[in-house]
Amino acid sequence: MLMLDSSILQPFLNRLPPATQYAYHGIQEPKMVRFAAEYQDQPVTIYLKNLIHHEEALAWKSFDELLRYSVKMAQELVKGFYGLEMFYCHSQQNLSQFSPQDFSTLVLNHSRKLMTGGKCLIRYGVFAGCLTKRVEEDWGKIDFLTSVEVIHKEREQFDLVLKAAASKIPERDRSVWILLNNISDKPLWIENHPEQEARMRKTYKAQISLRQNITEAMILDPTQVVHLNTLYGQ
Repeated sequence: MLMLDSSILQPFLNRLPPATQYAYHGIQEPKMVRFAAEYQDQPVTIYLKNLIHHEEALAWKSFDELLRYSVKMAQELVKGFYGLEMFYCHSQQNLSQFSPQDFSTLVLNHSRKLMTGGKCLIRYGVFAGCLTKRVEEDWGKIDFLTSVEVIHKEREQFDLVLKAAASKIPERDRSVWILLNNISDKPLWIENHPEQEARMRKTYKAQISLRQNITEAMILDPTQVVHLNTLYGQ
């Protein structure tokens, strides 16, 4: 678990209801990022999916390769076995400002401060992740894990992404938020689109009926946040 300072996780957190005490709990399959928080003095579990539409998958592939190149640069200088998990990424519009050298230096500097089992936040531009020191060694290795899923469905079938995410929610979690974070430049939610709206309404209602611990579901598009429980009710 990694406690998160909300002041350095903007613009992500300012798009959510005002929860507190955010803690990162890791990436679960299928590429679902798990957080814990408190909302109105009650515990809430947050499952985040970072999504990109297949039309823009090439842009994500380029960024992924850039990240892996940067991590490899850091790996050549670290000592010890580390894990680096990317748990959040927002719109890729500022990627031209991404410097592999600066990013690798940031990872390297943080790695030198960690004791075995220690964790820290890595925040650089559009990237937010958790660095963990697993084992003390004379050699260096960094396992790098991302959490972005390419959507191969058309936007009209976006409800299937919500359905797939909801099906993985454990019953033990009492109050759950599902966040569908779109890192594409184009929105996944189409305004005034009857087919998409009808499908999403039907799927949302069905999932809420099946899994009553889902108390919030949101689509985080580049220009807006869509609150499904506001649109369709609990």
